[in-house]
Amino acid sequence: NFSFFGWEVDLYPMGFFVYYAIIPIILVFLLVYILPLLTNKILKKSESIKRKQQEIKMSVWDGFDKGKVEADSKTIQELTEKYGTIVSQYSETIDKLERLQKDKEKGEKNLPEESRWEIEFLEFSKKTLFKQFSKLVTQIYDNSGYVEELSSDIKSYADSIGLIEFYSLVNSSTRRAKFTAKGKYFVKRYTENQS
Repeated sequence: NFSFFGWEVDLYPMGFFVYYAIIPIILVFLLVYILPLLTNKILKKSESIKRKQQEIKMSVWDGFDKGKVEADSKTIQELTEKYGTIVSQYSETIDKLERLQKDKEKGEKNLPEESRWEIEFLEFSKKTLFKQFSKLVTQIYDNSGYVEELSSDIKSYADSIGLIEFYSLVNSSTRRAKFTAKGKYFVKRYTENQS
């Protein structure tokens, strides 16, 4: 006799068949058939959630790109109830963009400096370099402006649009960076978006 999970199994003749044939067949069935079905259901649910999030983002950003930003408060309210804070952040951005577009129509030269920076920030937030902006902020504030470890892409872009300026200490050949007034505005807006 043989004990299998508390069951007394007689290995001859039926117990042998159960122990060496039926149990492995059941395990193979579970691993080959049932487990992939469960995994597939979980994957489909995850993809549908990601797709819904992407649809929300695309519907809002399409309005930005085409200049067809229309604040339909009822729709925004319904979406806010469904999808929470993501939509409310986008609706705030829509309102800001509408105000900025009105200012832009009056004449870009007459725009206040902060409004021009806001337009540039919104354009910058759509770029792939925007993801590296947090590293730039960290390096400048936490490492006393030492930015040599960062990629040249973000440094050159930030320098070219006037977010940072480079300097060297008196007895040092190491270049450091600090934010300009425009750069500090970008940092302020970036931290507002992150919270």
